[in-house]
Amino acid sequence: MEVANDFGYPDDEVMHSLRDTLSKLKSDRQHVPPPPKPEDLSEVPTKALGPILQKQMSTIREEYHEIQSRRSRANSTGRSPHPKRKESARKPNGPPPVVHKWNGTASQDSIMTNGKEVPFEIPTRRGPASATSSAPTSHPEVQKTSSNNGSVRNGASKHPLPRQYGIDQGRAGVSPRQSAAHQPQRLRDEHNGQMVTLSRASDSDPSSPSDAHLYHHHYQQHSSSSIGARITHAANHTMGLFGTFTLTTILLAVLAAFFVYNSLEPRVPEIPDEYYGSGVQKKDDETVRPFKISVPDDVLEDLKTRLKNARVSHKFLEDSDNFYYGFNSRELLEFRDYWLNKYDWKKYEAILNEFPSFQTEIEGLKVHFIRATPPKTYKTVKPILISHGWPGNVFEFYKFIPILTDPKKHGIDVDFAFEVIAPSIPGYGWSEAPKKTGFSQLACARVFRKLMLRLGFRNFYLQGGDWGSLITRHIAVVYPKNVLGLHLNSMFITPGLDFATFLDVFGSFFPSLVFSSPNLRNHNFFEKHKTLLAETGYMHIQATKPDTVGSALNDSPLGLAAYIIEKFGTWTNSEYRALKDGGLSKKFTRDELLTIVMIYWVNGNIVSSQRFYREYFLDRRNDVLGRIYVKVPTAHASGLEEIYDRTPREISERFVNLTHHGEHQFGHFAAFEQPKILAESVFDFVKDLQ
Repeated sequence: MEVANDFGYPDDEVMHSLRDTLSKLKSDRQHVPPPPKPEDLSEVPTKALGPILQKQMSTIREEYHEIQSRRSRANSTGRSPHPKRKESARKPNGPPPVVHKWNGTASQDSIMTNGKEVPFEIPTRRGPASATSSAPTSHPEVQKTSSNNGSVRNGASKHPLPRQYGIDQGRAGVSPRQSAAHQPQRLRDEHNGQMVTLSRASDSDPSSPSDAHLYHHHYQQHSSSSIGARITHAANHTMGLFGTFTLTTILLAVLAAFFVYNSLEPRVPEIPDEYYGSGVQKKDDETVRPFKISVPDDVLEDLKTRLKNARVSHKFLEDSDNFYYGFNSRELLEFRDYWLNKYDWKKYEAILNEFPSFQTEIEGLKVHFIRATPPKTYKTVKPILISHGWPGNVFEFYKFIPILTDPKKHGIDVDFAFEVIAPSIPGYGWSEAPKKTGFSQLACARVFRKLMLRLGFRNFYLQGGDWGSLITRHIAVVYPKNVLGLHLNSMFITPGLDFATFLDVFGSFFPSLVFSSPNLRNHNFFEKHKTLLAETGYMHIQATKPDTVGSALNDSPLGLAAYIIEKFGTWTNSEYRALKDGGLSKKFTRDELLTIVMIYWVNGNIVSSQRFYREYFLDRRNDVLGRIYVKVPTAHASGLEEIYDRTPREISERFVNLTHHGEHQFGHFAAFEQPKILAESVFDFVKDLQ
């Protein structure tokens, strides 16, 4: 008896048709979309298929509707839908139907045929199928009933399948007819290279899944998911590349913007007058009054009482006899004993009073300043304003001022001298502390310029270090017509991403290619900033909560001494931290260091001096002025031990009229540590400008 498939065509015709179709498909590699569901065949437009399949698709539609019509008539009459064979009912004692079931794993499946397990593989293009290339685990059991003579209906279809799929004709040694009779049909999925096994619909149960249904189901579950995974992977890969490209572009744009931002010079902002005195604004008393320093005895007695009762209860570290953890407690106790029993404030009060002191009111504040004039033997006298910083005060200049006013007496051969104006920053020393917020370095620069104008100096020189370097720079930028020259021993440059910073970093690896000075052959950008970070912890708290830390320091003279004096060791030379006394005795005497502390203590203005840091970060005009080029003649006395110093290239980027740059053996407090060396640098600068 001739075996027919589900659509009523002979098996030989099916195979011949499939072979012909395959040969045509191999010659035509056009893309064809996934096959439609059988029930949707009539809805598929012809243009969606390749030209070779258009004719076959038309035949499929016609035959499909014919088979559907036959099945409908068979259901109503009980006859077989296939005219070429008769359907016989199974006898109660007849042979059981042949049942094909999925069994086993994905890589080695088997079919149960008449109680026997027939194994078969699902091969792939890359070898045996993996766990991810299995037949559907949820595949339903599909029963295939035998005819009266026990032959099994072939499940192969005559109609050509879309181009993506080929036909596996059976295993070696088995004829196509036998293979089709004992195996489900296997189709190769061209999307992922897997063999797709299709089961047959039951003749007795037309409602069971047909080849086309299962084929479509498998395609959705495996081929589509595989394609989807590939598409997702490709999309993720593409998005990853796109994201990387976008991020890189953004970063480069930001860097370029920073370089452009730092290279463009902004306009000088408006600097209106302010009022920092008590209450409502009043007219300043412009009278310049002499001022004499005199500390009441009860203040000194209170100091002694506090020193006697000072509590230094923290124990020193047995294995750390140095300043790496801050002020060594052993050294601190020695300072306390010396301060209490040997230090004489009256002696240094008298030294300070040797310099003529004055006070005058500017913007509501009484400003203290020293005005030292040279001997009459000097025919040429030039005015100069010198400005201190923190934690110093005007006492830093007590050895520096005499050299400026009488250079020949100190071995400097010049024919001119300076008239020195050394003001105390408001909130420091004997200058009144601001009563209102907003007194920044720019406000101080405005006050100091007003002071020079009030004293009759329309043009003058400037010298500064620490905060003094920023104050005098602001004067040079905002009021350049008043400035004859600017001399600095520490450079205050707003950090930025510019070419000079790049050279600073590059010079850490190749110093000989960047720096000509032998003193910079061991320059290391990273070590320098590591040291700077270790020495600027004080700055953060003073820039955020100055009143908090200041309250503690204002109540304890010994705590104040530890906080201030420690800076004169590590800022003079960072290597001094390894010494037992922090190197404090290397450059300064205990009397000198304690006098610096005394000026803060007797005036009770450590808090107001620390607020100066807070005001700096609040005044955004500091950033703007930091990007404006300094065009007045400028000299830089670079301290080789200065922790805040900059490289020559960094300096020349902003100070475009840099006429002098010298390297000297001193640290941060140059006027206090090496007054003659600093004075010589000032005289050389001014002499050359003449």
